Amino acid sequence: MVLISLSVVTREIVTLCRQLGQAVSEAYAAYVATTLLNPATGTFYVDKPLDEPLARALIEGAVQQIFAKGDPHTEIFRLQATYDSTFLDLQQKLTAYQNTVEDFEANLITNIADSFTESRNASTSEGLEAHATVYKKVYRLLLSRAGHLEPLTFDGTPSGGMHVRHPSPKPKSTGAVEREVAAALESVFPRLGLRAFLSLTPGERATQLGELGNIVLGIRLFNQNLGKGGAGLPVLDDSTWPEEARGFEKELQRELDQTEGVCQDLVEVLLYTKGKEFTVTDEDDKQEADKLVIEPSSRIRQLMYTRQMQAYLGSLLEEVSGAVDALSGSQQEFLQELQELKISVGAKTSVPKELVYPKFDTLARLFRVCLSHRNVVNSRSPLLKLLRAQRRDYFPEVPRGLLDAAAAAKVDMSPAEAFRQQVGKEDALPELPEGTEALETPVRLTMENTPDFMQLPLDFQGFCVWCLVRRSGILVPGNPSLGVVRYKGRFCVVSHEKALEEFLQAPERFFIGIRAVCLAHPQLIHLLRLHEDFPKSSLTTILEKLSEGAAGVSLAQSMQADAATMTPTHFVESHIDRNYEWNEWKLRGTALHYADIMNKTTMSTQTNGSNFRREAETQVWPPRDTSTNTLQNRGTNPPRHHRYLRGLRGHKEDRLKVVDLKFEL
Repeated sequence: MVLISLSVVTREIVTLCRQLGQAVSEAYAAYVATTLLNPATGTFYVDKPLDEPLARALIEGAVQQIFAKGDPHTEIFRLQATYDSTFLDLQQKLTAYQNTVEDFEANLITNIADSFTESRNASTSEGLEAHATVYKKVYRLLLSRAGHLEPLTFDGTPSGGMHVRHPSPKPKSTGAVEREVAAALESVFPRLGLRAFLSLTPGERATQLGELGNIVLGIRLFNQNLGKGGAGLPVLDDSTWPEEARGFEKELQRELDQTEGVCQDLVEVLLYTKGKEFTVTDEDDKQEADKLVIEPSSRIRQLMYTRQMQAYLGSLLEEVSGAVDALSGSQQEFLQELQELKISVGAKTSVPKELVYPKFDTLARLFRVCLSHRNVVNSRSPLLKLLRAQRRDYFPEVPRGLLDAAAAAKVDMSPAEAFRQQVGKEDALPELPEGTEALETPVRLTMENTPDFMQLPLDFQGFCVWCLVRRSGILVPGNPSLGVVRYKGRFCVVSHEKALEEFLQAPERFFIGIRAVCLAHPQLIHLLRLHEDFPKSSLTTILEKLSEGAAGVSLAQSMQADAATMTPTHFVESHIDRNYEWNEWKLRGTALHYADIMNKTTMSTQTNGSNFRREAETQVWPPRDTSTNTLQNRGTNPPRHHRYLRGLRGHKEDRLKVVDLKFEL
């Protein structure tokens, strides 16, 4: 039996989708393949070795699922694969950018240190030239550290492509920037100070160069505030940066509020309208209500989709809010330090360097901190564009009739009753396998018996464990005020008292039920962060493996493939015309020859030898004539329609009439 690897299956899925007109990434194809359920075994295909029939069934099922547009089950996978691959792609490009800058400056520092070593062993004339070369290298280093320092720009497409502005090996500096850096360098570190620099160790030289870069940058920032320089540096002493960052934060908050509203509507519809009679007037809403009663799994998957969107927006908002707060705080410190520096300098023509150099250094450090926080905010903008593009392509909506029915049912039913209403046989707790016993007793943690209760890491993303198992995977946030249950190293929450009692009685059965729900809804593996329980179906693991290899991880990244062509040494034409002639003059000569022959007369004579020549005949048998005859020929002659306009000419009293005639021939 020949076993098929997952990489082969993934490449086959990508190729087949491309042939059908849709380009998908290797990450998306692998994610769908690893989460496809085998109906024969009730487990994922990848949990067992793949032979050729299983691999073929897996490929067909994965391609069919990828092309199921508008299905919430497919849209969740596409959202997860697109966002996570784009996020990882962004992080890799940011890391590559930082490594490029660090390598560029480290190489300059190394060259400067080596040049110092060479200049110490050189003669007088050679030493002067070496000093000039070293000074130019220090100048280049300062152009990199204190020249053009602007926030990074991220060109992100909705499908995930990222482009980050990388530094050039030779910094592109304008004349004003070069003059400012040169003047600051001559003021802080004149050429005469190179000899004292030679006695330092390489580590001390690197430290001195770092402080020199900060001091020069601080001088340029101070001159910018005075209006006498600072070319190529962004203005930080106004409210432009915080206002732009706050505006981006408000956009995230608005998107998150809308998504949370849809989540709440779906939860109420699922909890309060299951098995109820609907009194709605709109025909479309009646059809939606009937569909909800018959197939609630569709609404449950819509809720999972919105919860995943909510999780992504929430993580983005948390990260951006932290960066915005840090940016505002660092900017206030920057402005305060700048004000103190202005007071210290005032209108003086000379100031002791022991007084202002530390302030210049602090000013530059605060500026770099603000710049890093702004880069964090800018780097998250493409992710919001991606989520908005995904929302435009697909986002569930709840009909107004269902919301009215849920609101009417909510009046006559308490939340606890809504959670427990009509739990069917399909929502029953699974039985424990034979020989399986609870090896640990669940512990209920509360604020009274747990000092660090507010810092407990909630598993399953804080969703109610009881609703996940007993209500077919409905994602309802748990209520930590009822207590947090610790079992097998996991911290679980529930949404009501009855659920807490059932979970404390049989926690192992609930854990088995959660695994069964994840098999039925594989998108929950990534949403609930259950990568350790399903290592072969983990999107994080797939992206890590792809990033370690040569393959790209972005959905929008173009596929690359090795291709080669071979040509014969000597081409042989399949059709050769022996009479072909390319020479025009030879063609003209042939034409004249033919024309001359037309004027000649043919003559014949008979000799004695030819008179006694034997007559010879040759007989041939031509091939037999063959033919075929069809049964019969039939044809149709359609009727012909003609339209005439009567009354265009003649007496004025004649009215215009249209006459239609039909001719059947």
